[in-house]
Amino acid sequence: MSKIHNFSRLLVAFQNTPSIDIDFVKQELNLSTASAYRYLSSLEEIGFLEKKSTSNYILGPLIIELDRIIRENDPLIQAASRQMTELAYHLDEAVVVLARLYGHRVLCVHQVKGIHSRLNISYERGKAMTLFRGATSKAVLAWLSESRIEELYMLVRDDPFFQQKYPGLDRLKTDLQEIRKHKTCMTYSEIDPGVYGIASPIFQGQKLIGSLSIVIPESRMTQLNIKKINDQIYRLSLQISARLESQPH
Repeated sequence: MSKIHNFSRLLVAFQNTPSIDIDFVKQELNLSTASAYRYLSSLEEIGFLEKKSTSNYILGPLIIELDRIIRENDPLIQAASRQMTELAYHLDEAVVVLARLYGHRVLCVHQVKGIHSRLNISYERGKAMTLFRGATSKAVLAWLSESRIEELYMLVRDDPFFQQKYPGLDRLKTDLQEIRKHKTCMTYSEIDPGVYGIASPIFQGQKLIGSLSIVIPESRMTQLNIKKINDQIYRLSLQISARLESQPH
């Protein structure tokens, strides 16, 4: 098995656990104790891992450095950051979220909080979320192909929340058709209690990339023009999509 393959398997493992130990590496990569220690030591040396204890390792400082590079160079963030900052300035109790389609989930890649926002929402940078709950996610789900939606439905159909909201695939498809019709998705308390989410998809040409969304506390929504915010989110998502398309390939 190649070193690249071994490395990728360890990367994937950190999606489900904050640390790995020598026994896990031996079993996962089929290595002897001595080989596992050498492999972990080499990853520690380059900064990918850091020792938590004698035989336990966490992600190291290299990951933080790489994250900074991503923040500065991600085309999606570059295309959206200015609009997000302006929107958060005008709706200063809200949180503006930029998410990227990531396999069968969405991943928050950037977040801007209004200066008076007290919200601590679940969509935080680096956290992957289900496609079936919340406006940020469902604005993406609605534009997937029908076959892909059916495939993803099979993964979540036994979830209690999903069963209650979508007892059948037809009900889900009807809701997604409405989202496509209106170009935006609005939800209430599907992820975090007491907040509204409004989102619209982002494309690069014909390719679905992710979504732009705004999360607003319930207490603030009564003072706002909901249609105006929906139109604004849709317009901004179009601008971001156009900027992505115009970037050098």
